[in-house]
Amino acid sequence: MPLADRPWFLGQHLLLLVFAVAAFPPSFLPFEEIARRLRLSGGPRLAVLAGRTFLAGYGVVLGRFQRINSWIVFRNPPRVPRAAIGIFTPARLLGLTLALGAVCALLYLLFRGALVRRARIQQGVTDPRGAPCKRRAPDGEPAA
Repeated sequence: MPLADRPWFLGQHLLLLVFAVAAFPPSFLPFEEIARRLRLSGGPRLAVLAGRTFLAGYGVVLGRFQRINSWIVFRNPPRVPRAAIGIFTPARLLGLTLALGAVCALLYLLFRGALVRRARIQQGVTDPRGAPCKRRAPDGEPAA
């Protein structure tokens, strides 16, 4: 049956996509806290970010194509390592894993950019258009 004959199918997937996009970026907030506490910056921070986004893509492919769910770990433990290694065999699944990881990284960068912009506006560093704010002296007069 063609997809056009099943509009509910498309609607269901669009709804799942909306929920995924809404729920995924906040999942990076713990990463931000860990990076702040460990004082990660530059290369180490990017390496941890790349690893995390690769694992997110890996998890999606593992669940969608290898059909590994949380209960399989307890019901059929030998299947989990075979499926986890099996992702690296077909080049398509490995490519999909990397592509999903790149999408996760892009979503993170967009979300982090919005957080940084909001913080700069709240601190009075920039206005909502991104222009620098004029500093004010403590008595309310513009600073020289």
